[in-house]
Parts: sequence; structure tokens; C-alpha cells
Amino acid sequence: MKKNHKTLSVIVMVWLFLLIFLAANVRPATAITYGQLDSTNHYPNVGTLVVTIPGEGDFPVCSGTLIGERAFLTAGHCTNFLSQAIAAGDLVIENIKVSFDPLNSTTPASYWDVQKLVTHPDFKSVTAFAIADVGMVTLVNKPGIAPAQLAPVGYLDGLQASGQLQKAAPSASFTLVGYGAQLNWPPPQLNFDSTGRYYTDAVFQSLSSRWIHVNQNPVVGNGGICFGDSGGPTFWKTQSGQMLLAGVNSWVGAIHCNSNGYSYRVDLPEIQSFIYAATH
Repeated sequence: MKKNHKTLSVIVMVWLFLLIFLAANVRPATAITYGQLDSTNHYPNVGTLVVTIPGEGDFPVCSGTLIGERAFLTAGHCTNFLSQAIAAGDLVIENIKVSFDPLNSTTPASYWDVQKLVTHPDFKSVTAFAIADVGMVTLVNKPGIAPAQLAPVGYLDGLQASGQLQKAAPSASFTLVGYGAQLNWPPPQLNFDSTGRYYTDAVFQSLSSRWIHVNQNPVVGNGGICFGDSGGPTFWKTQSGQMLLAGVNSWVGAIHCNSNGYSYRVDLPEIQSFIYAATH
């Protein structure tokens, strides 16, 4: 079948979204490295945004988490990118889907239609990271999946003040979840063939006013986030076993996803105000 100019431009656009950051300082996170496949569907409210192009294929671009009946939280650089593509006429919202399939996110039977995309109004991409890197996706219908619970405002500051956040300490129990590339090590080589949901326990490094910083050095067996996992959740596991969504996977510090990972905090008042406004 002959490909028209617009179809080709969309295919190029999707792959550029994943690859352009490989040559730049800003690197969106896309998949879990050194993690486990969620074969038992332990994180059913974690899904992935898929751009489907009739006759060409389906392209997972970002991860995210259902936080309401139809509210899907992801990264701002994901919703911003897709919104710009729609505005340019290179994409229509009907070709953007969300899948919660834990094993094969490109199964059409698992797709949920998207109604709208909203990016935080303060979102801005800068040299090595993005400010207010959160976005909301509203689904047309309710998937009937129990949503994740957000950590309340100031929750991480409270953990730090109480001494529960300690560098490289087992008690700092963050879990990263997402879809996308895998890291083969050694030597560092990324594999983009996986379409399943993976998770890993993170090694906490530090907390700043905006970021949760984890170490993901594969030399010592640490897993983390990588290309394809942007927007996925950073969960905090409480002492009672409850999983609270504390951050949105945002960016990585090395081209092979083998050093540092950063999640944008969702316990900030300006982030929760945005989420509330976008879901009410």
C-alpha cells in the first residue's frame, strides 16, 4: 500500500519523540531496566499511551497511572508532545489510546479511547529536565480499574523529616513501574522490543523541591527508568503495605539509562491543584 505524506510524517514524528532526546541533554524516561515483568498484573492501574496508525502499526510512547475513574496521570512532556502533534494536523486524538495490558500493550482489544489531553500550564522543557512535568489524559469510558492513590501534599517532606528517606537505605521503599525499553548489560545496549509492564525497587538517593532522585547503576544491580517509561509512577510503599503514588517518572541522566533517574513529585500543592482541576 502506498504511504501518504501525512502517514509518513506521523511515523517519523513518533520515533523522533523517542530518539531525539538520545542526542540531547533532555532524556525522557521510557521503560524499567533490571526489573520484573508484571506477569501477575500486580499494578493493574499502570498503563501506556499508544499512538496507533492504521496500516502502519502501534507505537507505545509513554506510561501513566489511572488515578480516577477516567483520569490517567502521565508526564507533561508526553501530553505536550501529543497536543502539539494534534494542533499541527499530524495526529488526531482518535489515534491515541491507553492500554493496561500487562504483557502486550499493543493488543487492540486492550485499548481505551482518549477524550482529551491537558498539560500543566507551567510545563517548560529546559536544558536537562522539565518543569511541572505532569499531564492528564481523560478517557472516554471507565476502565473499571481501581485507581492509584496520590500521596498527600507534603508527604515526602514528612518522610524526610522523620528520617525515613535515607540514601541507599532499604527503608526508602520506592517502586518504579512502566513500559518500554530494556537495558542489556554489559555492554550497555537498549532493547525496544518489549511491550510489557515492568517494575523494580528503586535505590533512593535524594529528595529536592521538585525531584525524587534514584540511583540505577546496573553494575551493582540497580534497576531504574529508561526510554519509554515517561509518565509512569514512582510508588512509595508504606509500612502497612499501601502503595502511594509519589512521583511521575520524568528523565534519566545517561544515554543508556545506567546512572540516575528522576521523578517529578506529585505531592506538591501546585501539582495537586492542577490534577484536581483537570479531573473535576
